[in-house]
Amino acid sequence: MLSLRNAYLLTCPVTMTTPCPGKYCECSNFDCPRNSEYAICSNNGYCNCGTCECNKTVGGAPQEVKFTGIDCGCPISNETCRSQDSDVLCSGNGECVCGECNCKKDYYGKHCDICQECGPLDCSKYPECVKCVYLEEGDWRKCGCNVSTVLSADERVDTSKLGRHKQCTSIDDPTNDGCSIIYYLHYEDKGISQQPNLISIHIDREPDCPSAPNIIAIVA
Repeated sequence: MLSLRNAYLLTCPVTMTTPCPGKYCECSNFDCPRNSEYAICSNNGYCNCGTCECNKTVGGAPQEVKFTGIDCGCPISNETCRSQDSDVLCSGNGECVCGECNCKKDYYGKHCDICQECGPLDCSKYPECVKCVYLEEGDWRKCGCNVSTVLSADERVDTSKLGRHKQCTSIDDPTNDGCSIIYYLHYEDKGISQQPNLISIHIDREPDCPSAPNIIAIVA
């Protein structure tokens, strides 16, 4: 029996299924990190005894440096984090990590160019339109509204019939001191690749007012 000391003199078996390099034939060139598609070293490197050596061909020949990471899955270039319309990484609203944008809160999309709060669902865009329709009960077109804007027939908007909607409460009612006008943005969700589509605006007929103090409780 050959001693371990002289094992390096052996020619290790190498086949398509069981390559075993290493001084003592202890390595496997199939036991390296894989990507989500189960490709060894993401097909961007050479598996050397369980470790990915990125930007190398089988056998270790160097190639152009393009990838990094334990599975060679991260592109070194940040170009995939730039949109066609901007040279700014992730539209300035996120961080480029491993070739993908990690967006800040309220931003989404491949390049963080879609904003939940600053797009069509930004409540600060509609106070004048809403106030005009609320006070005058007028035609929303004459009030400068971009979409159909209506005052509810009842005291409150029946939001169960709206589908997707966002509540806005930032407008003071000039006819009722301390009260606010509540309205709702009815929208269509376009997924993570597009801004939502604003369909209509619905306004509560009755303002939202603070509750009057309980006089009896105060006196007691």
